[in-house]
Amino acid sequence: MSANESKQSFEDYYDAQWLKKHEYFRFHKTRFLHSFEILNPFVEQKSTVADFVQPGDGPGPLAGFFEIEKNAVLVLITSDLRGHLDVADSSCDMVLCTETIEHIKDKESTAINDLERFNYSGVDSMLSETARILTDTGKLFITTPNSSSFTNLYKWLMGELPYMDPNHVREYTVDLLNETCRRNGLVPIAIELRNSWGNVPENLIVEFEHILTSCSVKRNVSRGENIYAVYSKR
Repeated sequence: MSANESKQSFEDYYDAQWLKKHEYFRFHKTRFLHSFEILNPFVEQKSTVADFVQPGDGPGPLAGFFEIEKNAVLVLITSDLRGHLDVADSSCDMVLCTETIEHIKDKESTAINDLERFNYSGVDSMLSETARILTDTGKLFITTPNSSSFTNLYKWLMGELPYMDPNHVREYTVDLLNETCRRNGLVPIAIELRNSWGNVPENLIVEFEHILTSCSVKRNVSRGENIYAVYSKR
């Protein structure tokens, strides 16, 4: 099956099975299509795929499709992601962490040094545990809003909190996400940034790009709304 045929097959499955479930899946459809397009080449037939899900929920659209189309063996992780994951060492070929890392709080603590700042203890635990359960050739797939996006810049200019969603605990730039993953034994092998939400009018994006290119201090920063990243064990 070609890449286009696979993508169409996933879209047909998504439209039939998920659009009717909740408005969330209608709003996030583009993000799921982008995720599948980037992730699909990394998932082999009969892979063991772990999915972070809410207790009581079944697999998400990506894991559900891989179970049907690639005979994937699914591992549904419903525990507190800041602690030990009840999954055997080196047992998963792929771990899906989609729109999750930005919601992870620090571990509970009463120490003043922990209370006065974000210390990444919860995120570090989740990522180090993920590295533990991956096989030597296993992959971690992360999607998360890009803190350097034009959307966040636009919100800041409009006097809003410069977060894609103010309910998120911590949003990440590409550099920060890579640094956090490397600290926990995971290295990037594929990263793409895409606009998944269409929050900023195209004419404003052109104006932003013009202003940023004309600045005396320049740095090549990706401004796409969402980060799609694949990591392997170091």
